[in-house]
Amino acid sequence: MKPKVPPLLLVVLIGIAMYLLAPHLPAINIGQKFSLLLSAVVFTVGACVAILAIFDFRRAHTTVDPLNIENVSTLVTSGVFGMSRNPMYLGFALFLLAFVIYLNSPVLLVGVAGFILYITMFQIVPEEQAMLKKFGDEYRGYMLKVRRWV
Repeated sequence: MKPKVPPLLLVVLIGIAMYLLAPHLPAINIGQKFSLLLSAVVFTVGACVAILAIFDFRRAHTTVDPLNIENVSTLVTSGVFGMSRNPMYLGFALFLLAFVIYLNSPVLLVGVAGFILYITMFQIVPEEQAMLKKFGDEYRGYMLKVRRWV
């Protein structure tokens, strides 16, 4: 199965849906300043993880394009890839979590869970199959050492 939806586009679409739904859902008031600060921290962590993953890919001279996984030239297992096999998707999930915190609506966690479920089934699993085909036992060993998400 070849992925068709760019993951960043999926994050944007889910974010728009969460924004449109938030006014109609129960909210928890944790204080505007605290909510803003906490969401900024979570967003920053997500951005750092995703950016470090891009740097790791660039350093290894391999593609960051998730829709053309067959163009991968190198198995990257160091840097942030030593803590997560999918740090860019982890960063994207943290972006959505930050938005949930900012919108003060815990019901919107369904959007984060939906992103994780969708990206796992339709992006990560096909990527793993392609990586197993291309890198074989080296990738199998990496899968045993490093978790899919965290």
